[in-house]
Amino acid sequence: MLRADVLSADKQYLSALESLEPLLRRLESGAIESIQSAFIPEDSSGILPLDTEGLYLRVAYLNRLLANYEVAGKYAKLALKTNESSKNARILCLDLALASCDKASLDQTLEELNRKESLDETELELAQRLALDALLEKDLTKASLIYEQFLTPVEEELIPMATKAIISEHEGQAHQAMAFIQVAKEGLSTTDNSGEKPLSLAEQFSKVWQSLALALVAWKLQDWAFANQLFSQATSICKSNPRLNLVFADYLADKARMQRTCLNLRVKRHLPQAFTSDRSDDSVFDEQIALAKANLEPSLTQAIEIIGKAQFAGHLDDSGQLDARVKTAISLNKPSRCSKTPSVFLKFWPCTRMIMNSSSNMPCKISTNKPIWPARYSTAFPLSPTFKLCTMLLWH
Repeated sequence: MLRADVLSADKQYLSALESLEPLLRRLESGAIESIQSAFIPEDSSGILPLDTEGLYLRVAYLNRLLANYEVAGKYAKLALKTNESSKNARILCLDLALASCDKASLDQTLEELNRKESLDETELELAQRLALDALLEKDLTKASLIYEQFLTPVEEELIPMATKAIISEHEGQAHQAMAFIQVAKEGLSTTDNSGEKPLSLAEQFSKVWQSLALALVAWKLQDWAFANQLFSQATSICKSNPRLNLVFADYLADKARMQRTCLNLRVKRHLPQAFTSDRSDDSVFDEQIALAKANLEPSLTQAIEIIGKAQFAGHLDDSGQLDARVKTAISLNKPSRCSKTPSVFLKFWPCTRMIMNSSSNMPCKISTNKPIWPARYSTAFPLSPTFKLCTMLLWH
């Protein structure tokens, strides 16, 4: 196990896992009942215990880093079963649930915390993950409730501060979010990582979540350069993290939209820069969405993939992909009069030449080289003269 720790510190994760396999096989075959050691590391040392729990934790951490999330989950649960009070095992199980969008486990943890009168150190760590999950789901009401109920004792830590910043921006207090980002920038610029010890296996996921939380704030404020830096930092720690990969792909698609908008309006000062100088954002998007699809349900990735590809291409490649999303008998290619005002959300991007429609009841015409437009104006979808004039200008 110590050999595996040394290899892990040198980022030789596969070799570290291979060094643990003989001991793991003996334990699973029943050749040995358990592993015990007189050495008990301190919690602050970052060293995992040298016993059965420690073996399971190492195997789980390494499989997670190698993108074997199903295997990682199996051994994380075995570690927790071995020691139900294990801080590392409890946090790792929730980390894996957060990374793989396991809503059942996340909701169960939230229910357990709600039944507590007060939270210990480990439970406060769990609550921070739940707040981040709410931010990723764009459920700011839930994020606000989690912050107010659980996170005030740790309000000066990064994830609670990022949560508060996004909530403040949503409530019209953008100056608070901007102040937070400025402090975060100064903190990163003054940090000297040259003499910093390597992150332990247990610390790596925490660092990823912290960088992701900061990136969400930078993205919200359209600080593209800082967001690029933070996403780069997160993916350098762990290349394959399904939730991170999906959010990163969504960010790149949104940045492509803004780039096209700025170019169309001839705005140069706030033009978002490419993520890296040696690769296009389009190729990075494809890589990230592929990593997300490898570990997540198609329902979680499909919309971001379709919209992202359309943003980079400037048009929808296949109108049939939108037709497949219609949940009613109304065909998008056969306009019909709406019986009631549809609940729609339209995004007008003249530079991308498309309008996204989230309502299957909205009669539209699909075209690969023209924007998506309502099939006809009717009393079911009343439009003001100003709106009609603006849309006519965008069309021409």
